[in-house]
Amino acid sequence: PDIIGQVLDRHEQRRGTWRAAWREHAHAQQSLQQAYERFRTGLERSAEQSRGRGRGRDVDGLEL
Repeated sequence: PDIIGQVLDRHEQRRGTWRAAWREHAHAQQSLQQAYERFRTGLERSAEQSRGRGRGRDVDGLEL
């Protein structure tokens, strides 16, 4: 019957909209994760460089 075809068509439209929204969400999450990893890597490098320069306990030339 026609009503079943209409219901299936509406369902497929909703699924298409849902899939597009999900792809957008997944892409945003992936971008966020990548940004976090870049930030974390930058912090780790900065900490390594700071340790390499002898920073830490030595403040303004005074040992603590």
